[in-house]
Amino acid sequence: MSYIKTWKEVILKPAEFFMKMPTSGGYADPLIFAAISYIISWFLSILVSFSMLTMGGSESSFSDLKAISFILGVGLLLVFVSFLILSLIANLFYRALGGTGSYEGTVRFASYASAALVFLTVPYVVSVSVIYEMYLLIVGGMVVHNVSMRKSMIAVFLSFFLPSTIWTLVILFGFV
Repeated sequence: MSYIKTWKEVILKPAEFFMKMPTSGGYADPLIFAAISYIISWFLSILVSFSMLTMGGSESSFSDLKAISFILGVGLLLVFVSFLILSLIANLFYRALGGTGSYEGTVRFASYASAALVFLTVPYVVSVSVIYEMYLLIVGGMVVHNVSMRKSMIAVFLSFFLPSTIWTLVILFGFV
Protein backbone atom coordinates (compact mmCIF):
# COMPACT_ATOMS: atom_id res chain seq x y z
CA MET A 1 0.00 0.00 0.00
CA SER A 2 1.43 3.35 -1.04
CA TYR A 3 0.03 5.80 1.50
CA ILE A 4 0.59 8.95 -0.57
CA LYS A 5 -0.88 7.47 -3.75
CA THR A 6 -3.92 6.15 -1.87
CA TRP A 7 -4.33 9.43 0.03
CA LYS A 8 -4.31 11.45 -3.20
CA GLU A 9 -6.91 9.14 -4.77
CA VAL A 10 -9.20 9.36 -1.74
CA ILE A 11 -8.93 13.15 -1.48
CA LEU A 12 -9.01 14.04 -5.19
CA LYS A 13 -11.25 11.32 -6.67
CA PRO A 14 -13.29 9.81 -3.84
CA ALA A 15 -16.09 8.33 -5.95
CA GLU A 16 -13.59 6.59 -8.24
CA PHE A 17 -11.55 5.39 -5.29
CA PHE A 18 -14.52 3.91 -3.44
CA MET A 19 -15.83 2.25 -6.63
CA LYS A 20 -12.45 0.55 -7.12
CA MET A 21 -11.96 -0.23 -3.42
CA PRO A 22 -12.52 -3.89 -2.60
CA THR A 23 -15.18 -4.31 0.08
CA SER A 24 -13.43 -7.36 1.47
CA GLY A 25 -9.88 -8.54 1.83
CA GLY A 26 -9.13 -7.82 5.44
CA TYR A 27 -8.91 -4.92 7.80
CA ALA A 28 -5.13 -4.43 7.86
CA ASP A 29 -4.57 -2.04 4.92
CA PRO A 30 -7.47 0.31 5.71
CA LEU A 31 -6.66 0.44 9.43
CA ILE A 32 -2.97 1.03 8.71
CA PHE A 33 -4.01 3.85 6.36
CA ALA A 34 -6.18 5.35 9.13
CA ALA A 35 -3.33 4.99 11.65
CA ILE A 36 -0.90 6.78 9.33
CA SER A 37 -3.44 9.58 8.75
CA TYR A 38 -3.95 9.90 12.50
CA ILE A 39 -0.20 9.94 13.21
CA ILE A 40 0.41 12.62 10.55
CA SER A 41 -2.42 14.70 11.99
CA TRP A 42 -1.09 14.17 15.52
CA PHE A 43 2.47 15.08 14.53
CA LEU A 44 1.36 18.26 12.75
CA SER A 45 -0.80 19.28 15.71
CA ILE A 46 2.17 18.77 18.06
CA LEU A 47 4.33 20.97 15.83
CA VAL A 48 1.64 23.66 15.74
CA SER A 49 1.14 23.43 19.52
CA PHE A 50 4.85 23.68 20.30
CA SER A 51 5.32 26.57 17.90
CA MET A 52 2.38 28.43 19.43
CA LEU A 53 3.64 27.73 22.96
CA THR A 54 7.15 28.93 22.19
CA MET A 55 5.82 32.03 20.44
CA GLY A 56 3.84 32.79 23.58
CA GLY A 57 6.92 32.52 25.78
CA SER A 58 6.10 29.12 27.31
CA GLU A 59 8.98 27.04 28.57
CA SER A 60 7.53 23.76 27.31
CA SER A 61 10.23 21.47 26.11
CA PHE A 62 10.48 18.35 24.09
CA SER A 63 10.83 16.40 27.37
CA ASP A 64 7.04 16.49 27.31
CA LEU A 65 7.23 14.16 24.31
CA LYS A 66 7.22 11.11 26.61
CA ALA A 67 3.77 12.01 27.89
CA ILE A 68 2.68 13.03 24.43
CA SER A 69 3.87 9.70 22.99
CA PHE A 70 1.81 7.86 25.60
CA ILE A 71 -1.19 9.94 24.59
CA LEU A 72 -0.52 9.05 20.95
CA GLY A 73 -0.50 5.35 21.77
CA VAL A 74 -3.73 5.55 23.72
CA GLY A 75 -5.24 7.79 21.05
CA LEU A 76 -4.30 5.35 18.32
CA LEU A 77 -5.93 2.51 20.23
CA LEU A 78 -9.05 4.64 20.68
CA VAL A 79 -9.06 5.44 16.95
CA PHE A 80 -9.07 1.73 16.11
CA VAL A 81 -11.80 0.96 18.62
CA SER A 82 -13.91 3.94 17.53
CA PHE A 83 -13.58 2.99 13.84
CA LEU A 84 -14.81 -0.50 14.63
CA ILE A 85 -17.69 0.63 16.87
CA LEU A 86 -18.82 3.51 14.66
CA SER A 87 -18.57 1.27 11.60
CA LEU A 88 -20.82 -1.26 13.32
CA ILE A 89 -23.36 1.45 14.15
CA ALA A 90 -23.15 2.89 10.62
CA ASN A 91 -23.54 -0.58 9.12
CA LEU A 92 -26.71 -1.13 11.16
CA PHE A 93 -28.14 2.18 9.93
CA TYR A 94 -27.21 1.38 6.33
CA ARG A 95 -28.90 -2.02 6.66
CA ALA A 96 -32.01 -0.37 8.11
CA LEU A 97 -32.06 1.97 5.10
CA GLY A 98 -31.82 -0.90 2.61
CA GLY A 99 -28.05 -0.99 2.18
CA THR A 100 -26.43 -4.14 0.85
CA GLY A 101 -22.82 -3.67 1.99
CA SER A 102 -20.95 -5.57 4.65
CA TYR A 103 -19.49 -4.55 7.99
CA GLU A 104 -16.00 -5.04 6.56
CA GLY A 105 -16.82 -2.73 3.66
CA THR A 106 -18.03 -0.13 6.16
CA VAL A 107 -14.79 -0.34 8.17
CA ARG A 108 -12.82 -0.02 4.95
CA PHE A 109 -14.51 3.14 3.64
CA ALA A 110 -14.58 4.74 7.10
CA SER A 111 -10.85 4.10 7.48
CA TYR A 112 -10.01 5.59 4.10
CA ALA A 113 -12.22 8.61 4.82
CA SER A 114 -9.74 9.45 7.58
CA ALA A 115 -7.54 10.91 4.82
CA ALA A 116 -9.16 14.26 5.62
CA LEU A 117 -7.65 14.16 9.14
CA VAL A 118 -4.37 15.45 7.73
CA PHE A 119 -5.94 18.89 7.28
CA LEU A 120 -7.17 19.20 10.87
CA THR A 121 -4.14 21.19 11.97
CA VAL A 122 -4.25 23.77 9.19
CA PRO A 123 -5.57 27.00 10.69
CA TYR A 124 -8.96 28.08 9.35
CA VAL A 125 -9.38 24.75 7.54
CA VAL A 126 -10.58 22.58 10.44
CA SER A 127 -14.27 23.00 9.60
CA VAL A 128 -13.65 22.27 5.93
CA SER A 129 -11.67 19.17 6.91
CA VAL A 130 -14.50 17.81 9.06
CA ILE A 131 -17.09 18.55 6.36
CA TYR A 132 -14.91 16.89 3.72
CA GLU A 133 -14.47 13.81 5.91
CA MET A 134 -18.27 13.62 6.23
CA TYR A 135 -18.49 13.92 2.43
CA LEU A 136 -15.98 11.07 2.03
CA LEU A 137 -18.03 8.95 4.44
CA ILE A 138 -21.24 9.72 2.53
CA VAL A 139 -19.69 8.88 -0.85
CA GLY A 140 -18.06 5.73 0.52
CA GLY A 141 -21.34 4.62 2.07
CA MET A 142 -23.23 5.25 -1.16
CA VAL A 143 -20.85 3.07 -3.12
CA VAL A 144 -20.27 0.28 -0.58
CA HIS A 145 -23.91 -0.07 0.49
CA ASN A 146 -25.47 0.77 -2.88
CA VAL A 147 -27.82 3.44 -1.50
CA SER A 148 -28.78 6.95 -2.54
CA MET A 149 -26.84 9.98 -1.35
CA ARG A 150 -29.78 10.94 0.86
CA LYS A 151 -29.82 7.56 2.60
CA SER A 152 -26.06 7.62 2.98
CA MET A 153 -26.23 11.09 4.55
CA ILE A 154 -28.87 9.88 7.01
CA ALA A 155 -26.79 6.83 7.96
CA VAL A 156 -23.59 8.87 8.41
CA PHE A 157 -25.19 11.61 10.48
CA LEU A 158 -27.13 9.17 12.66
CA SER A 159 -24.12 6.95 13.22
CA PHE A 160 -21.99 9.85 14.39
CA PHE A 161 -24.46 12.18 16.08
CA LEU A 162 -26.55 9.58 17.89
CA PRO A 163 -23.61 8.09 19.84
CA SER A 164 -22.28 11.60 20.51
CA THR A 165 -25.65 12.67 21.87
CA ILE A 166 -25.93 9.58 24.05
CA TRP A 167 -22.42 10.08 25.49
CA THR A 168 -23.13 13.76 26.10
CA LEU A 169 -26.29 12.87 28.01
CA VAL A 170 -24.45 10.20 29.99
CA ILE A 171 -21.74 12.68 30.94
CA LEU A 172 -24.17 15.50 31.73
CA PHE A 173 -26.51 13.44 33.84
CA GLY A 174 -23.96 11.06 35.34
CA PHE A 175 -25.51 7.77 34.25
CA VAL A 176 -22.14 6.05 34.31
